[in-house]
Amino acid sequence: MNPDQIDLLTSFRQLMAANKSQQERLEEFASIIGNRDKEIGMLQSMLSEASENRSKQDNQLMELANLQKYMSGLRQQVAGTEFAQPTKQQVGDTVSLAQELERVQQAYTKAQSQLSELEFRLQELTSKNLLLQQQVSRMAALESMLAALEKEGKL
Repeated sequence: MNPDQIDLLTSFRQLMAANKSQQERLEEFASIIGNRDKEIGMLQSMLSEASENRSKQDNQLMELANLQKYMSGLRQQVAGTEFAQPTKQQVGDTVSLAQELERVQQAYTKAQSQLSELEFRLQELTSKNLLLQQQVSRMAALESMLAALEKEGKL
């Protein structure tokens, strides 16, 4: 073998090694991109769930407000019947109104409990979402640094 052939063979081996290294890096980047896509999907899912919980919370707040108005009306009706000379019908109506008021108060208490649970869950999801967004930002920064280093030829 002459020296030109040896240099050519050495250059070929170096190029093959560099090519293999680039392929490995390409696979690594594909893996990083895949992981990032999964995290983005998870963030989108969490955002969707948080929006759904917010909507449920808004609906329950409206329901609570309506229940409060209804309970106020029932209380006024019960209070109004206490001052009049009651007839049998009025006594029955008063008992019925008192029972309805009790039923509505129980529904109101249950709705308040569900609202508290939803608020807690929304707070948890908001915290998780913030942490994931920070991780995604950090990953993007690292990917940017990696791309810059590649561009400079340091990797």
